[in-house]
Amino acid sequence: PCEHSFPTRRSSDLIGCNSCTKGCPQGLNVMQYIASAQRGDIEKCAHESFDCVMCGICASSAQQA
Repeated sequence: PCEHSFPTRRSSDLIGCNSCTKGCPQGLNVMQYIASAQRGDIEKCAHESFDCVMCGICASSAQQA
């Protein structure tokens, strides 16, 4: 079991502030791959998020509407 607890976010609640992308230590375009996932383009999402290290910074910095 994972000892870390990351905030849970629904992508429909996000406001597009881009703080997730700005905070990513891997330099990933988080907003872009979330948009790909929302469109159902899982292959593109997987490609764009491949280098994600699951640090949780994007989730903890995201603002909700």
